[in-house]
Amino acid sequence: MAKLADKVAELSRNIDYLKSTINGHVSEVGERAHGLPQSGSAGFMPYNLYQGGVQEFESRTAIPDKTDPTTLDPGYYYGANMINIPDMADVSAGAVVDVTRYGGKASNQKVITYRQAALNLTWVKVINNPGGEDKAWQRVMNVAPLWSGTLSSTGIEQTLNESISHYSFVLINFGSTSNNHDTVIVPENYVGNGINLDTTNLSSDGFITTIEARMVVNSGTTFKLATNQSLDTSSTTGAVTTGSAKLIVNSIWGVF
Repeated sequence: MAKLADKVAELSRNIDYLKSTINGHVSEVGERAHGLPQSGSAGFMPYNLYQGGVQEFESRTAIPDKTDPTTLDPGYYYGANMINIPDMADVSAGAVVDVTRYGGKASNQKVITYRQAALNLTWVKVINNPGGEDKAWQRVMNVAPLWSGTLSSTGIEQTLNESISHYSFVLINFGSTSNNHDTVIVPENYVGNGINLDTTNLSSDGFITTIEARMVVNSGTTFKLATNQSLDTSSTTGAVTTGSAKLIVNSIWGVF
């Protein structure tokens, strides 16, 4: 009986240890963490959900050459040399493709996501059968901060986080000491050219203040204000005098 009692006590300790280990896995952080379960016990992931994650992040299905991604079944894929892809995409470059079906298992309604690492671009296409209309590939626009601060002085070179040549166009946000705010859109090929920034404000004393600055992009990664001045025009007499207001550059964003 003594041996049996020892075995029971050992079994009880093991059960307590397992219970403690399982409870400790709840709210886990770091590499051992995972998403909340769709069903089952807290802290554990259903096997089918785990399998889906493995397929998406570790073992995507290879796509043969000349495959139309819109014909694929729901799932996660990778490949190159596909057909019926976005016009801007590089045919020979590798891409990952995600296919989602909606409207039931028998439906042909799909959302296809095409992501190309070489261009760092993503497109989405919606197949809306039986609605009778397939949507064209739509590019997903991404925005990245290139510079932020408060710049009104001229001749002080500023450094961007990366070259504007990596982006399709650039957004420059600026304002003035008169609290006006504006945005200008600049193509990425403006390297070495001057960009005119201006804003107009009607002051309380009846003057129309026009503030203009010229920003020069010295290279793909640096810029400065070459000029920054304002003119006050009297709304009653039309007289023009030099004003003290300055334009202030606040942030620059790259869009691709």
